[in-house]
Amino acid sequence: MSESLPPAALQALQQGRMIEAIKIVRTERNVGLKQAKEQVEQYMQQHPDLLRQSRVAQTQQQGKVQRVIWVLGLLFLVGFLLWQSQG
Repeated sequence: MSESLPPAALQALQQGRMIEAIKIVRTERNVGLKQAKEQVEQYMQQHPDLLRQSRVAQTQQQGKVQRVIWVLGLLFLVGFLLWQSQG
């Protein structure tokens, strides 16, 4: 079984931010990118609950981004239609 990851890396994984977790492991353990990635991936494989939680968090983040894009698109459309109606 692998050693535990730094607390900040675990928190990043819980929030679905795997790249951030790799960066933290790299910095705190002074290892290369490949080694940090392998450590994070190995830890995730050994902790399936954390893996599921991370995937759920990623999906939720993607949903939020999609909603923001839709809202911005609608605002742009409304603004454009208002601008056209005044011309």
